[in-house]
Amino acid sequence: MKRVIKISLRIMAILIALLILAFAGLSYYVKQHKQKFVSFLESETENRLNGASLHIGDISIGFKSSFPLVALTVDSIYLRDSLWSRHHHDLVSANRVYATVDFWQLLRGKLYIQRLDLDKPDIYFYTDSLGYSNTSVFKKRTIYRKDSSDNQPYPVVEITNARFTIDEGIKHKFFGFRIHELDCDI
Repeated sequence: MKRVIKISLRIMAILIALLILAFAGLSYYVKQHKQKFVSFLESETENRLNGASLHIGDISIGFKSSFPLVALTVDSIYLRDSLWSRHHHDLVSANRVYATVDFWQLLRGKLYIQRLDLDKPDIYFYTDSLGYSNTSVFKKRTIYRKDSSDNQPYPVVEITNARFTIDEGIKHKFFGFRIHELDCDI
């Protein structure tokens, strides 16, 4: 009986050591290729959203609520529409975002986000007096046949301590909300 316990403890120690080694290797890889990851994420956002630009301050590896999966920790992130220079309102800005991604797909050049955790984001929906809305970046474009095979499920989204603002310039209305916790699984 003692021998079985010793063997199982050794196996567990080896598995934990391998996990720590894999995490350290992945962290080193992301640190070395940080600019490549950032430019890939920014260009992928521009391709998928109409005229939107994503700006990322820093990116690293970490855990949030994704253990044992590893999440990309993105610091100082904001999403802007193409007319930001006119109205100066970011669509989404957050100090920290945790994105649980499939790293094997990411290393192949495809982005598949399984879970997205926004920590203290500021979400601002803006419509000016002429009817333009910064949410127009989400309007559907014509889908090419090549893109239609990319049917991926929506990620699980969790928002904590958010400030949500709706500014309706046409109707002269302004709404502000605080969201303490919101879980979305579409």
